[in-house]
Amino acid sequence: ENLIQVNAQLLPGDSGGPLYAASGDIIGIDTAASGSGFRASRTTGGEGFAIPIDDALAVAHQITSGQASSTVVIGTPGFLGISTSTSPSVSGAVVNQVVSGSPAAKAGLGAGDVITAIDGQNINSATALATTLSAHKAHDTVSIKWTASDGTSHQANAELAAGPSN
Repeated sequence: ENLIQVNAQLLPGDSGGPLYAASGDIIGIDTAASGSGFRASRTTGGEGFAIPIDDALAVAHQITSGQASSTVVIGTPGFLGISTSTSPSVSGAVVNQVVSGSPAAKAGLGAGDVITAIDGQNINSATALATTLSAHKAHDTVSIKWTASDGTSHQANAELAAGPSN
């Protein structure tokens, strides 16, 4: 949404580079390409996409001012230590795997459990869980509600660990 579409040959690694107008002004930040050839070398009949420079600068100013939001976390992101998926037969985020020693493991989560709420906010999918957790940073404590694979309900607090930067 709200991307600049260009007919340009983008190479892998171009993401983050400037998109110039004919006048030489930077009008965007290259971010993606489509087309079967992008992974190999150059796009062949594909499209390039760039974030408009005003949008990129607004986020940069938000970060440098230290102003967090639901989409910008200032500091190290939080890490629960699970992989999840969505199942059409359940409402929640299905836990596929738990990292040993992670906050999720310490809270008692296991494979097959279904996370149904974080901090009282209902979770109906893996995407909803990721979105909710993305608003937290390392060392935040979250309240997790889940249904175990045996059908029992559980709730525990977990202090998020320092997560990867992306």
